[in-house]
Amino acid sequence: MPNKLPKFLDNHKICIICEGNEEFEYLKRLKILKVWNEQYDISLVNAGGNGNIPARYQDRYQNGADELVLVFCDTEKKPHEQYEDIKRKINEFHGVDSAANEVIIFGNPCTMQIISKHWTDENLKSPAKPVNAPLIKEYTGVENYKGRADQIREVMEHVTAENYKNMSQRVRKLDSDDSVTGSSNFGKFIKLFESDDSDNLNERIADNITKIHDEHPDMGYRRIRDTLAHDYKIAVNDKRVLRICRKKKIQSFIKHRYNCCTKPASDPAYVAENILNREFKSDMINQKWVTDVSEFKYGVGEDDKKGKLYLSVILDLCDRRPVAFVYSTRNDNPLVFDTFDKAVAANPGATPLLHSDRGY
Repeated sequence: MPNKLPKFLDNHKICIICEGNEEFEYLKRLKILKVWNEQYDISLVNAGGNGNIPARYQDRYQNGADELVLVFCDTEKKPHEQYEDIKRKINEFHGVDSAANEVIIFGNPCTMQIISKHWTDENLKSPAKPVNAPLIKEYTGVENYKGRADQIREVMEHVTAENYKNMSQRVRKLDSDDSVTGSSNFGKFIKLFESDDSDNLNERIADNITKIHDEHPDMGYRRIRDTLAHDYKIAVNDKRVLRICRKKKIQSFIKHRYNCCTKPASDPAYVAENILNREFKSDMINQKWVTDVSEFKYGVGEDDKKGKLYLSVILDLCDRRPVAFVYSTRNDNPLVFDTFDKAVAANPGATPLLHSDRGY
């Protein structure tokens, strides 16, 4: 039997950036009810407001831990300025005009438009909580709903596996145009989360990857991913493209010389003289400085934001004091240059020997 392409998200990792408590607690409730296919390991991030969504999305996407990163938010009241700003920034991040349409789960005018579908066909006309409070009271018994944490938890107790089926049918009938009041595209994503196989989607991506490789055999999987996003409007993660390339035995025909920034190259173009020569003692301040970059991982819980942080430090070997330090989410030349500039600015006139581990 021939090998099939890997199932959609066969590493089971989807991250959903939630606008706030209402969105976060709702999806958390659906996870507890286990109404979606268990092959998908869905993690949730509470952005704490729609103004934080673009940064959270970019950070999670660049982290690379998830194969798909989505956003769950509402459009709020017209003219939907903040919502449109989120879409614009996501499109700019991917360099694709329609990227946001593929990754944003929305409810217009608010997220309660989706949640209320567990109990009623009625469409909401306003994002204002006082306007929607009577409807929420009718179906959940929650008085004077204002979106407080305790009220949200009480509302979620009325979301069940049984009425989830009603919601699923109702939202699929909603208009998916985000400019229309009473619309939502949640139905499209429900279909994805409930599915147990997406081979057709992988095959479509694989066909496009093969076409790109035939036209540009010098492209590696990262450039193929960029081309998929720019030319084919398919925004997928590096890992997914790499896995499909391996299955299809697609690889770049050009092999570049390996000069790693953190390991010695086998034939380096330049080797700096080791002047320090392991003489790690100094009797004078600002005589010998040493520098290195350390990597730290953060985030341990399911709902925690996970990633890496890089700390660049310059130490004085006389008293082992930190002359300067800078931290960043990227381990690159600017991180090292900024540390050096900071050390020089803090010690004008100093002319120390600066020793590194031949990394940056």
